[in-house]
Amino acid sequence: MEYKIELDNGLKIILNEEQIMKVHQYFEKQCLLEYVGNNNTDWSDEKIEFVTERAFDILKEVDNSDNEHYAIDSAVEEWEVFKHGKKIRN
Repeated sequence: MEYKIELDNGLKIILNEEQIMKVHQYFEKQCLLEYVGNNNTDWSDEKIEFVTERAFDILKEVDNSDNEHYAIDSAVEEWEVFKHGKKIRN
C-alpha cells in the first residue's frame, strides 16, 4: 500500500508501508532521545546517545513499548559495565 502526503511547502511524496515504519521508528527514537536527555541533564552526550540506542533496541526486542523504564534502566546498566566495568545493580 502507498500513502500520498503533501507537505506544508507543497511537495508531494509517496511512501510505502516500509518507509512509513522507518519514519515512525525514527520519530520514536528521537522522542526517546529527548526524554533521556531532558531527564538526565548531567549525563554526557555520549552516554545519552548510548542509553537511547540500547533502550530503543531493547524495546524492539521485547516488542512492548510499555517497558520503556525497564529498557532505559537496562541500558544504563550496560553503559556502566561498558564504561566502568561494574554493575550498578544485581
